[in-house]
Amino acid sequence: MTRKILAMIEPLIWSVISLLFITSIAIGTFFILMISIINLLGIFTNKRNLQLA
Repeated sequence: MTRKILAMIEPLIWSVISLLFITSIAIGTFFILMISIINLLGIFTNKRNLQLA
């Protein structure tokens, strides 16, 4: 009985783990992109400030 339940639950567990893994990668890449964009904007604003001064 427990083996049948495990057999039914196992694919669900694997799908949940894979979803969590994919979402974590997506969030990580999103954060990296945001940080890089902010850094680029900061560089541009610093260049403008230096030119103005």
